[in-house]
Amino acid sequence: MSVSDLPRSPTAGGHGPDGLGGESGKVEASLTAARRNEAVHALINLAHKYSGELVIAAVGPLTNIALAILLDPNFMSNVKQLVVMGGLSRGEGNQTPHSEFNVACDPEATDIVYQHSSSKQLFVVPFETCLDNALPWETFDQIFHEEANAHGEYVKRIWKFTRSFCEHEGFFPCDAYAIAVLLHPEYIKTAPTLKGRIHLAPDEKRGACIWDNDCPPEKANVTLVTEIDTRVFVDLLHHLAA
Repeated sequence: MSVSDLPRSPTAGGHGPDGLGGESGKVEASLTAARRNEAVHALINLAHKYSGELVIAAVGPLTNIALAILLDPNFMSNVKQLVVMGGLSRGEGNQTPHSEFNVACDPEATDIVYQHSSSKQLFVVPFETCLDNALPWETFDQIFHEEANAHGEYVKRIWKFTRSFCEHEGFFPCDAYAIAVLLHPEYIKTAPTLKGRIHLAPDEKRGACIWDNDCPPEKANVTLVTEIDTRVFVDLLHHLAA
């Protein structure tokens, strides 16, 4: 389900047939709570229950967040913080020349989220920030070595497939950068507050992020994370694999 009837983008092939390098279903996980609540209504219920406390990490298309906003006008006022991985800061797209995958899947949803947020709430980690902070594969191999724990071994298996697609770019786990920003805001070095919107016309620039750098502070709706401390991230990875 999307907020638009326009065609959607397929899952990116670089992460394997299941998005996890073919490793989904190989780790035991309870899905009871997930099955009990359809995602949109679960978001609305949690935002009401934990009003002013709920922190959301969105590392995929923003369809469910946008639908929650449309169904509940108070949804974003109940959310403390929303950290999003997606979008572009410089227009260096990975889905089209002008769009990043998560935004390209549902541009209308991203625009709805932007227009209903404040810069104090919404932190966006764009694709270029992930690229700019890619780690050498030598560093990856040092962290996730043969004696790494079960978590580290799982990361190695997931990235075995994707590594063949980005051998030259290095290791840049986009979603993990967003989670690191959420858990460790001190990891952020540069993050301007901007007014953001999405290009929605059905042309070659559909899904492009449009940033107003000169908007008054009170009009800003996005804190755009453009520079992060890679050393902190490396420390987090070492902790994960230890």
